[in-house]
Amino acid sequence: MVLSACASTTSDSSDGSGASASSDGKATVVSFDIDEGQQTPAQPLDSWCGDKKVKVGLAVAQAVNSWMKTLHYQVDEAAKQCKSIDGEVLFTSAGGDQQRAISQINSQVAQGVDVLLVQADFGAAELPAIRSAQKAGVKVIIYNSAIGGTPGRDFTAQTILDGRLAGSDMATKLGQNVKKGNVVFLGGIPGAASSKAMLDGVKESLKDFPDLKLLTDTPVTTSWTAAGAQQAMAGLIAQSSNIDAVITDYGVTARGAIEAFKLAGKPIPPISTLSTDNQFGCAWKELADDKIDVPVFTLDGGTWMGEIALRQGVAAATGKKYNADQTFKLPPFTDTAAGKTPPCDPNLPPDADLAAGLTTTQLNTIFK
Repeated sequence: MVLSACASTTSDSSDGSGASASSDGKATVVSFDIDEGQQTPAQPLDSWCGDKKVKVGLAVAQAVNSWMKTLHYQVDEAAKQCKSIDGEVLFTSAGGDQQRAISQINSQVAQGVDVLLVQADFGAAELPAIRSAQKAGVKVIIYNSAIGGTPGRDFTAQTILDGRLAGSDMATKLGQNVKKGNVVFLGGIPGAASSKAMLDGVKESLKDFPDLKLLTDTPVTTSWTAAGAQQAMAGLIAQSSNIDAVITDYGVTARGAIEAFKLAGKPIPPISTLSTDNQFGCAWKELADDKIDVPVFTLDGGTWMGEIALRQGVAAATGKKYNADQTFKLPPFTDTAAGKTPPCDPNLPPDADLAAGLTTTQLNTIFK
């Protein structure tokens, strides 16, 4: 986790837009301090919220799951801090349908948004609609998944999860604790750019552990649901007599994988995942209470990308300075090998994201 060393000092662009670009062409690195509950580096309100009134939209390609509910809530709460934002954030979800995702981008533009935050899970397929929105004068901010194109030309700015680094970190942690065996990688919807990026990182790191064999060359489809992951994992268990480690790109799919091993009567192998929830921690605690040891390593805090993207977009629309190209580095959250176990709060809903830096009251509000 040394990507922060690659961040360079930003310098103002010469086009008067307020955008900044690193002098060496590398993206500025941002992250989230789970213990402090804030973006790093910190970004005060007056640094991104100007005086011009703007209407903000949030368009996501995937279905509304617990991760998205949390991100949406954080965007709404951040928007309330800025008096320049006119009304509520317009939210649309395509439910995992590519054509609907494209249509909803066009619809938000037609409804007059000035700032559009886009989680483009279908990658480059959404780029033509995004370019059209940009040409229409909308400040388009891409977050989470890279889609190609150039910030400042095809869209205004981006904050992209460094999925390759996340995959690399998860695979490295497994390699340090699982010396030999078969590894599987569970992704999300078919063709998800974020899943592919993470698998690329997994493959790169596994080169350092030649006794660990990746069983699938592409991400295994789960649709980012526990049921989808359980079904996919059951099929993998039936095909292979030994699965010695599991990597997933969502804590909910990790839970589905655990259930598949339990139903198959197989030992649950070590798991590396990200974006976990309260139910994941409580499921792990139940196993631990039954003297079942399941080594777990997680990276969390990813829902903060939505709020960071909001700050970029509002800054661009209200004349404040912003970094046009940012990379989001997921911080580690759980590492049972190091004695840091997954948290479980029985007083909170199962979907609660305990790594989001939110209060108990806020989490109950999201998942009531």
